[in-house]
Amino acid sequence: MAGPGYVDPNLTSQVLNQINSQGLRGTHAGKGKTGTGGNAVRDEGKTPHQPPPQTGTKGEADDTFQTSVTPLIGGENIFPTARNMIKNARDSIALEMYQFGNAQLEGKDKIAGVTGAQHFQDHQALVQELVDAAKRGVKVQVLMDSSKTKSGEIQNKEVGEYLQANGVEVLRYPKSKANIDHVKLLVVDNNKAMIGGMNWGSHSPVNHDANVLIQGREAAELKKEIFDKDARFSGGTPTDTRLDPNRENKIDVLTTAPVEEEGGSDSIKNAILNNINSAKKSVHAELFSLTHKDVVQSLKDAHNRGVDVKVLLDPNLYIINRKAFYDLKKSGVPIRWYTPDVQKEEKLHAKWASIDGEKTIIGSANWSASGLEAGKPGKRTNHESDVLIRDNQVSNTFNDQFMRDWETKSSERVPPHMQFS
Repeated sequence: MAGPGYVDPNLTSQVLNQINSQGLRGTHAGKGKTGTGGNAVRDEGKTPHQPPPQTGTKGEADDTFQTSVTPLIGGENIFPTARNMIKNARDSIALEMYQFGNAQLEGKDKIAGVTGAQHFQDHQALVQELVDAAKRGVKVQVLMDSSKTKSGEIQNKEVGEYLQANGVEVLRYPKSKANIDHVKLLVVDNNKAMIGGMNWGSHSPVNHDANVLIQGREAAELKKEIFDKDARFSGGTPTDTRLDPNRENKIDVLTTAPVEEEGGSDSIKNAILNNINSAKKSVHAELFSLTHKDVVQSLKDAHNRGVDVKVLLDPNLYIINRKAFYDLKKSGVPIRWYTPDVQKEEKLHAKWASIDGEKTIIGSANWSASGLEAGKPGKRTNHESDVLIRDNQVSNTFNDQFMRDWETKSSERVPPHMQFS
């Protein structure tokens, strides 16, 4: 199903060519007029995929370097892009990641269905790319969750120890009974950022998930509003992040933060509810987890006022998702289970929604109480990061992906042979 936001099969090669040829400086908008989705139209005669020559010094963005957003759907797009962002870093790398694994360091000889894929090799290379960046003088800071795994070891133990032993500054988000650091964010040189639902865990490449690549003036906001605050909360000293006063208003940075961190935040929940409640045409969401009562009610209310509401849920979490599933189904809301590849142990790990073909909410937050509520001291709350993107083309890309999944990868019944977690 093609449309204004169709994911071109050559998306990866286009993004990687841009990374390699210009250090991932992004799509330059020049001084053209604003077109569909808020992207600026280039001057006549210029090829859409050929930005003007670079100017400025190391680490500085051009005066014309406006914000561009590229959807990255699937590991085949996410991991090569992340690897090349790190490879081309010139000044700084700020990485905040809930799960960061490496099969070799963890002694895992096989991960079902993924070890032969090229994007798995790109995933495996991420650890060494960070080390190589530090060795060539890039300031590399990595912030990891400090919770314990089922075996009792600290999360990401092997990768954290290897990075620290090889010159990378590793910070741990403070552990308490109340929170984990569930963020998945990479910011390079303060002018390019990747954010979304994809972890960098050893098994993550097999999951159906999505990120966005943000290039331009607004990328620095993600570092300042998420990584810098979290690094200070974790006892670190982040590099200075300055915001461009002329930045666009294409992106809102959203967070869920426990009250222990600067009083907490529930701006992701507010954005989700406000945008569902104000939707006029459509709300299409792909979700790993849906349990938040207010969100479920808002979806029902939107459906009742004539909005085209469709929801796709992960069946691996059937026990968790079933209440919302049957509540919405009983209310007439079209809702289905994603059909995962059970041989690969695939999950629908995404957490995004396309709204009215105009806006997209995407990030790390599950649509659950622990993902959306700041809570009270001692109450379980995840630290999360999302973005609200105002861009028609981006929203249509995610909407088209949703419709392909809805039509070819979904079922009204729980898929057979599931091993529920």
